[in-house]
Amino acid sequence: MKPFLYIGLLFIVLIISGCWDRTEINDIAFISGAAFDLRENGNYMLSLQIAIPASGQGGPGSGGSNQNEKFFVISATGKNANEAFQKLQKIVPAGYSPHIAALSL
Repeated sequence: MKPFLYIGLLFIVLIISGCWDRTEINDIAFISGAAFDLRENGNYMLSLQIAIPASGQGGPGSGGSNQNEKFFVISATGKNANEAFQKLQKIVPAGYSPHIAALSL
């Protein structure tokens, strides 16, 4: 009886511990560059350079016309840097990974 119980428990553990919380690579925005600009009206503009996965799919603003593009840039303005970043979080694809290689102020 005990061997069947152990095999059953092992089977359940293997089934339950699957990839239930996995995230596809295409669903993550890899931020490779960021820039802050102070506009003439006193607002801040934050621009993010986001890498497009190797699948060749275009991102927002790319129009899908050029499949050789490796990055796209999105921008938002706000009264301060935090407000601009919050606006960008609404635009950026779900989930982002801040692997920032360049930061320009």
